[in-house]
Amino acid sequence: MFELFIAFLKIGSFSVGGGYAMLPIIYQAVEKFGIMTREDFSNLVAISQITPGPVSINTATYAGFEAYGWPGAFLISLAVCLPCAVFTYVAVTILKKNESALAMDMVLHKMKIAGLALIAISGLFLAEGSIYTGSGWSGNFLSQIDPVQTGLCFLTICLYYKTKLGPILLTLLMAALSILIGMIP
Repeated sequence: MFELFIAFLKIGSFSVGGGYAMLPIIYQAVEKFGIMTREDFSNLVAISQITPGPVSINTATYAGFEAYGWPGAFLISLAVCLPCAVFTYVAVTILKKNESALAMDMVLHKMKIAGLALIAISGLFLAEGSIYTGSGWSGNFLSQIDPVQTGLCFLTICLYYKTKLGPILLTLLMAALSILIGMIP
């Protein structure tokens, strides 16, 4: 359990950009420790999106639970949250002492860029588990894109921007629509 705690402590320490940016790194850890398959992880992320709380904490908590039961769930959740709490405290302390810290502004700007890149990687990771049915991103990957799932993805994006429906409602709506489409022979 100690090795998994350290792995998630590192994830919490070096992940920038929020929960979705952490997902590929969390997946690497659960794969390394043999906690779950890629498909199980992709399903876990889908469930984590409709449960209360940040997706990274929900995912880490479940991974800890899968590996070591309730003690694992608690310790892995702590491991992911602890570095962020410490870094936030240190950053606020520094900013209060030097409110015009140009260096801090530059660091925060670069962290936003890194966060954006990690979120984009998460998008590709989730696409690979949902709209892309192939293995790897090589060869004629366009022939391995599921047109129904791709259509549902674009429909979700359009509904979000046109109706301002919340993510939970959209997720449930698309799940219901997927089930209905799956019933068509």
